[in-house]
Amino acid sequence: MRRPRQRLTRLTTVATLVLTVLAVLPSATPAAAAGVPFYGDVTGDGYVDQIIPGNTSDRCTLSVYPGDSIGRFGAPTAHPYVLPEAEPGTTHCPDDGTVIDIGGDGTVEIVLVWCCAPPVDYGLLIMRNFQPVGTMPGEWEHDRIGTANFNGDSLADLYTGTYFGGFNSYLNTAGGSLVPGPMGFGCLLWDVELAEFNGNGRQDAVLSCTDYPTEAGVYVLFDNGTHLALHSAPAPGSSVWEIEVLDVNADGRTDVRTKPLGTGTATVWLSRGNGTFGTTPIANDDLAHAYRNTPKVIKVRVNDLASSAATLAITQPPRYGYLTNVDSRYEVKYVRTAPHTLTDTFVYRLTEAGLSDTATVSVKMKD
Repeated sequence: MRRPRQRLTRLTTVATLVLTVLAVLPSATPAAAAGVPFYGDVTGDGYVDQIIPGNTSDRCTLSVYPGDSIGRFGAPTAHPYVLPEAEPGTTHCPDDGTVIDIGGDGTVEIVLVWCCAPPVDYGLLIMRNFQPVGTMPGEWEHDRIGTANFNGDSLADLYTGTYFGGFNSYLNTAGGSLVPGPMGFGCLLWDVELAEFNGNGRQDAVLSCTDYPTEAGVYVLFDNGTHLALHSAPAPGSSVWEIEVLDVNADGRTDVRTKPLGTGTATVWLSRGNGTFGTTPIANDDLAHAYRNTPKVIKVRVNDLASSAATLAITQPPRYGYLTNVDSRYEVKYVRTAPHTLTDTFVYRLTEAGLSDTATVSVKMKD
């Protein structure tokens, strides 16, 4: 995670750009940080190149280091250009960027932004063949810019993030336009992670916001523009929440881990795969069917929300049978002893990170 620099002010991000531009990877690509190279195939040879924004004494530049088949970069070629609408000789040049094919026509564009206070009235600069071809309004300062698929088509879309402006998305259209997308969230943005949370194959985002008491917290921003608060208050002790996306319980769904910056206890938010989350652990009731003369293995954890670190303990044993071979993480074995067919029950408790939850298992007899 990168702490944002001090910011000055912000502009409202709006506007539509009509251009002809690229075929893109639908998966999210890393955002570039100010002063750090970004990557993409801009030479058309199928290999990933390194691009570094810069300037000379009177021009802006894009230096391209051509990539090869094993990930090495060759000697750079500098491509000078003049900023549209800028004072002659202006060298306060863009320093962040990303590669994108606007419109999916196979022509690669580069979208550039400034980390701090551009000297012009626009915030996004669109380059084709390393020369300016269009501009769009944008934030005054950008911490990140990248591509992801927000609407499920074959074109990569654009997103930007900034400390004062929050998160903004732009949809890439087949007609050659970048248009503001539904994913937008205004806050003092500390960090952002992209992931897919509601099972529709489109990228969502997790935002960590700080400093604004009414917006500080952690928010899941879905591809349709709606959002869900995981934390709606500053992190205790630091005001800032660290965020991480990962599959905590190896169920194929992307979860979120939050933690106060530098100290405090982490909270795991397990995804249910439908855009909702549960804090660990969550033990859910079970129903099992058993035969009298056959021990029944009951996987009580299969419908619970907990990480693999959670432990299982029996707090109320069954009345008409007994349990053996209790697995401290996943399952128990039930053996029936009573001659009747009444439903039996037992209770187990899941414990993780000092928190616990209980559930009841009902066992019905088949004979």
